[in-house]
Amino acid sequence: MLILSLLSTPYILIGLFLSLIIGITIHEFSHAYMANKLGDPTAKKMGRLSLNPLRHLDPFGTIFLLLVGFGWGKPVIYNPDYLRHGRKDELKIAIAGPISNFICAFIFALPYRITHYLNVDFSANPFFIICAVITEINIILAVFNLIPIPPLDGSKFIFLFVSENLRHELERIGPLILMGLIFIIYILRLNVFGVIFTPIVEWLLNFTRTFP
Repeated sequence: MLILSLLSTPYILIGLFLSLIIGITIHEFSHAYMANKLGDPTAKKMGRLSLNPLRHLDPFGTIFLLLVGFGWGKPVIYNPDYLRHGRKDELKIAIAGPISNFICAFIFALPYRITHYLNVDFSANPFFIICAVITEINIILAVFNLIPIPPLDGSKFIFLFVSENLRHELERIGPLILMGLIFIIYILRLNVFGVIFTPIVEWLLNFTRTFP
């Protein structure tokens, strides 16, 4: 389990804690901000248009992040009746979260970019380690949430092309499929996600660390 490997490394543990606060808070706030910008005040009325982490952290999502390396925040509720462009606006609300995580990762990867171009090694520096963890966790949050399985953000891409009945069915069985995949990975030791998404995460990490 991820958390056991971190207990002996305090700076990584601090980085993970800050990642939860920063990454999930920014992610869910961005959903709420985009929904409000597109004309839906639901999230704002529920107090989700806030940078207070307590309004966004989901207990199960946080536990999953600590145990297996990925997780989620408390879903932001929106009312489609307020949206002028229907599913296209829903997609905008959905991708606002992962995009915010990519931006956050790019910002916290600045120490990597500095050391890369100055050709110096600060890998043992506590500040460097914490920034590295925040960068990686934000990329993992973004990539995981783009998986096209409800209720994850990536499912909104699929919903652009399916009927309303099929959408409701996918929303009903999506969480079961997701839990089934997690069971396969961590109980049966068949890393379905890792084969596909580890190369993507590694490429994005390298991009954020070396981009000018």
